[in-house]
Amino acid sequence: MVGQRVGDYAVTVRTAPKQPRVGALHVEVQLIDLKTLAYVELATVSAAARLGGGTMDQAGPVPSRYLRPWHEMNLMLNKSGSWNVQLAIDGPRARGDVSFRVNILTEDKK
Repeated sequence: MVGQRVGDYAVTVRTAPKQPRVGALHVEVQLIDLKTLAYVELATVSAAARLGGGTMDQAGPVPSRYLRPWHEMNLMLNKSGSWNVQLAIDGPRARGDVSFRVNILTEDKK
């Protein structure tokens, strides 16, 4: 997801795996301050995911697999379907929420 904004921050989101399945979903968020064009490292980013039927999972930051400036978290999505993921962003110059949808496929049968 690219092109969303929270205040003066441009928000870029990517998820892994690229074709999400039931189980773990890794969420990576990058914030850029549009006034200074600098990466925003001193923000807190958390995620909450909700399936239409009300099932919910929440996640806070986890150690980054990359060098800064990615903010990362892991969600455990235990059912297939269309999940709404809401990101709460709290930074020095902006605070707010953005959301996106992710379609979770059933897990592979082994």
